[in-house]
Amino acid sequence: MNYFKDCTTLDEAKKLFKDLARKLHPDKNPTNPQATAQFQAMLNEFHSFKPSKEKFKGESDQWNGETYSAIIIQLMNIEGIEITVCGSWIWLEGDTKPVKDKIKAVDCGEFMKRGFSGNKGQWYFSPKGYRKRSGKQHSFDDIKGYFGAEKVNKNQSNRLNA
Repeated sequence: MNYFKDCTTLDEAKKLFKDLARKLHPDKNPTNPQATAQFQAMLNEFHSFKPSKEKFKGESDQWNGETYSAIIIQLMNIEGIEITVCGSWIWLEGDTKPVKDKIKAVDCGEFMKRGFSGNKGQWYFSPKGYRKRSGKQHSFDDIKGYFGAEKVNKNQSNRLNA
């Protein structure tokens, strides 16, 4: 297939990945014997995606689709949190205190890191190479407004296990 052929940026590919992950996961299509192969083909294509347009110089060099998709899939299995993708960051909203050990157990790979923002009261996953360049504190609403944000909707009856 060529799932990501029309995507030119990482943001477009990430958005399409979230939609396809929910739609194509084998748990959503238990009677389709080819569901696992289709899902794996989509994952492989996402992992090898390279954007033709970048927001900033070197954006694609810092990108690792395997790590990103693995984090999203792991987080989708945790009850009680809302996942928001904002730029290259993944933010967790909701009452995360009861599930903080599950959040800490998410494998970040070598390209991402996990942290807790005391100012915002939220967990996040960000690129390891990220360096804050200003001393300003921004609210989460300001960050979402600037970078755009996309909630990852979780289907409570069908968790992803890839």
